Order: sequence, then C-alpha cells, then structure tokens
Amino acid sequence: MAGATLDAKGWHLSTEGIEQCVGDNARKDEKIIDVAKDTDFKEIGRKWLPEDVSKVSCEYVEGPGVLQIQKIRNVAAPKDNEESQGAPRLLKLTLTDGHLNCNGVETEKLDKFGVNVPPGTKVLLKGTVAVEHGILLLNNKNCHLIGGRVEKMAENWELKKMLSKQSKLRGVTEGGPPPFVPFGHKIQQVKPATQKDNFKSLATKKEEKKEEGEFEQQRQATIAEALQAKEEKTKTFGGGQKQ
Repeated sequence: MAGATLDAKGWHLSTEGIEQCVGDNARKDEKIIDVAKDTDFKEIGRKWLPEDVSKVSCEYVEGPGVLQIQKIRNVAAPKDNEESQGAPRLLKLTLTDGHLNCNGVETEKLDKFGVNVPPGTKVLLKGTVAVEHGILLLNNKNCHLIGGRVEKMAENWELKKMLSKQSKLRGVTEGGPPPFVPFGHKIQQVKPATQKDNFKSLATKKEEKKEEGEFEQQRQATIAEALQAKEEKTKTFGGGQKQ
C-alpha cells in the first residue's frame, strides 16, 4: 500500500528503498518522504523515466514524478562566471530517477532554481512534460523544487566550488589571467597626462636639444684646433730642407 500511495505522489521508490527509508519509524508516507528527500536516488529510486527519454523519439514524460538534480548549469553565461547577469539566464538541469539520466531546460525563469542549488536536491514533475530532441521543456507549471539535501553529494560539490575559487584567486596573484569583469562595468582607465605635464615634457626636450647643440659646437671647435695644429706642424722652412 505504501508503494502505491507514494507513486501517486510522484515518489517512485524501490521496495528496498522504502524499507531503507522506513527504518525504525512507522510506515507513514510523510516520514518516508522526509528520509527520501535526503537520500541518493541511486540507492532507493525505481526506474520510471521512459527508456528513450534522451532520444528524438520521446515526445513527453508523464508525471507526477520526483527526480534528483545531478547538475545545474547556466548555459547563457561563461562556465567560470555562471552568475553573470550579462545575458538572460538559461538553466540546464541534469536529472535522474536513480537509473536513467535526462536533461531539461527552463522555458521561463524557474522559481527557487539557480546555479547554487546543490546536487541531490529533489524536483517534482507534474502533468505532461513536453520533450524536444531529448530535452525536457520545464516551466513553473510542470516543475517544482521540493528540496532535500544529500550530505555526501552536497559536501563534494561545495568543496569543488571552494577549491575552484581559491585556484582563481591564486592564479591572479601569481600572474594568471585577470578576473572576469561583467559587461556594463567600467574598467579603470589610465589618467591621461595633463597640460602641465606636457609643458614639462616639452621643456625637458628643449633643454636636451640645447645641450646637444652646445656639445656639437665644442666638438667642431676641438676638431678645428686639431687640424690647425697639424697644418702648422707640416710647414717647411729653408727651401724644404727642414720642417
């Protein structure tokens, strides 16, 4: 009986999964669902997604059915900055019933969904969910966030996010690529030289040219003196017998 009533609510659990969720508690649907929310569907789930859910031949998925989020991506933003507001958000969800995986995209902004929702969170599909080219088309009428937290999955995901942020910061401090600047933010520009600075520069150049002119004059005078001294040395006296 418990399995039938759980199916009606969208919780397609295996017999072993139900026993695992019951534990020492009474066989009440609410207690079983509370435990199932925080348990990996790969341990307790029963296959209910169509075999061809990821193929072109699949046209729809009939709910109600609870699936588990494996991954969420904002495919409208760079992977390193999925929270960017530079373009309208477009979430892609990887979901599973514990046996088969499928992908879905939001056709409108899904309430309570975002890239910070950890894997292991449960989602309820209601009614008939259209499928196009192996992708579930999700909206606020056919897709609702239930919640739950699978500790092992969530902790691994949080650790990866933390390490990713640290590696980015380390890359910047060690001469890596500069941090991402969202569109619409002004980049600090180098202050142009003022008119006063230009005058100083011109004055410096004039002084340098003046010094070069004086040096050239001295050089020419020195060369002229040397040539004159040479000429005086080579003059001959007494019919060319003595210099």
